[in-house]
Amino acid sequence: MNTNDSIQLCGFVRRFARSIAKFPNRFFMVGAIFLLIVGWFPLSQSLVSGAALASAAAPSGYSSVLTRYPYLTSVTGAYATVNFATDQSQNTAVVMYGEVGVDPTCTAHSVAATSTPYTVYPSPYYSGATNGINEYQWKATLTVVPGKQYCYRVYLGTAPQLDLLGSNPAPHFTVPAASSTAPFTFAVLGDMGYVDMNGLNPDQAAILSQLKASKGVSFALQVGDTAFTTQGVASSSPTSTATPTPGPTPATTPVNPPLQTQYGDLGQVGYSTSAFFGPLFWAGVGATLPFYPATGTRGFSSPFLVNFPQVGAVTLSAGRFTVDSYPSVNGSLVASYPSAWYAFDFNNVRFYILEATWNLSNVGTGTIYTDDYAAHWTPTSPEYQWLAADLATHPNEMKFAVFHLPLYSDSVGGPSDTNLQGVSSLEGLLSQNGVVMAFNGDAHIYERNNKPNANSLVSYVIGAGGAPLDPIGTGSTPCSTVDAYGIGWASTKSLGDACGTAPVPTSMQQVYSFLLVSVNGDQVTVTPTNELGQTFDVQSYNFAPVPPAPTPTVVPSPTPTSVPIPVTGGRDIFLPEVMR
Repeated sequence: MNTNDSIQLCGFVRRFARSIAKFPNRFFMVGAIFLLIVGWFPLSQSLVSGAALASAAAPSGYSSVLTRYPYLTSVTGAYATVNFATDQSQNTAVVMYGEVGVDPTCTAHSVAATSTPYTVYPSPYYSGATNGINEYQWKATLTVVPGKQYCYRVYLGTAPQLDLLGSNPAPHFTVPAASSTAPFTFAVLGDMGYVDMNGLNPDQAAILSQLKASKGVSFALQVGDTAFTTQGVASSSPTSTATPTPGPTPATTPVNPPLQTQYGDLGQVGYSTSAFFGPLFWAGVGATLPFYPATGTRGFSSPFLVNFPQVGAVTLSAGRFTVDSYPSVNGSLVASYPSAWYAFDFNNVRFYILEATWNLSNVGTGTIYTDDYAAHWTPTSPEYQWLAADLATHPNEMKFAVFHLPLYSDSVGGPSDTNLQGVSSLEGLLSQNGVVMAFNGDAHIYERNNKPNANSLVSYVIGAGGAPLDPIGTGSTPCSTVDAYGIGWASTKSLGDACGTAPVPTSMQQVYSFLLVSVNGDQVTVTPTNELGQTFDVQSYNFAPVPPAPTPTVVPSPTPTSVPIPVTGGRDIFLPEVMR
């Protein structure tokens, strides 16, 4: 049920209650109410999604000039990056912070924030619209100590500075300790950043509400398509003349939204607006949860780099996080796209955030799969060479990888990327260097894949983070033997699909989901959780290194010894050697 349906249902209930109140017979009233409840009971699961809107919302009480609630990226080593946005009423901002338990005011240290201007366009987007709202995106990278917990506040302008959090408490975060063996839990989110004609997405809000309620989550990974409604628009490629693919068709078809509009802010509401930074979405969780998204086919443009800077991780891993000019591959046009790949450590585990995607509107004679491979995954590609070198320098750590296009998928909405499979491609590079698990998106489903062979790894497709769902195991993508458990939803039929041992879902609320992954030494437990808070397909793995086969111990034969055997007759006669 969408938000409009929920509103209509609530209106119906109110009208029905007013109607039956006119009847003097109380027994009739009770019976009518009972029938109403029974009749609408099958919709109860859907109403959970609508109820989650309130609990997923950003805290109230912040300043009206704050346009994106503070959120964290790249908390690793001695780095922690705080991000937020404001109107352009002031051109200076600062982040103040302190150690929890030592500095109760969270103001012992301060770092000046740097700004990047951007524009949000209110919905709807009609051709020639000029009513854009100019804002500043702010970033400040704090100097922190591993193993410590910190609190922070954000301020705008000069003295007296405006406390942008207002009456809200200071957010807290913990910096991971170097080489710690302590157990921890992280989340993995799927393709998201989609809203309906009213700027709402109760399913995405419900997922983020469940994430917010999850205890002990240290950070969140995301598999790409953070802003689903932008489809790699041509304006992200200055030398490209490709025509962008339109997004969802509203009642009055708008033009493809300008850059940054898909992410939005705390104030703009409507079609294709505030699909990520809206008050019902990341604003409710990001202030305390470091975020590491991979690039996807949607929103494959420079604002991704501005919105999700990964200063510490990129610096420490010598990764890449910039806009590059990409040459023509498979007949595509020369274009400028983000290059975003890096690694970071959390305790004694290493995480790889990789770029495996391409622009939907600039494929030439190829596909996004073949073009991505040509640009990123040939052995001479910069990303491949960086990854191979970093893997080699961290031989003894457990490792996870996150990238957008799926290694294995049974959904026609995002089928398996065969270009990445095999011992000589990305799959082999990861599996041969200690990466135990990969998380992918693109297909808007949930799918757990077994290792198809010894040169592979466990992989998950977790693309059901809020974007419209896809079916699974249908048409040209039947259920494969690799697929151990998969669920999808065919919106055109309002029916669920399943592969492997999965039961067929009876509602799309059972498919919208995210992962909670717990690491305890060599033990890894993956707990998929749907938007209703129900867990399913929980799996535990033991990734202890396989000891080498013992070398057989060769027991040397003793040196033969001649044994004198006495013979009667007064002489010692030595017979041929007798072995002891």
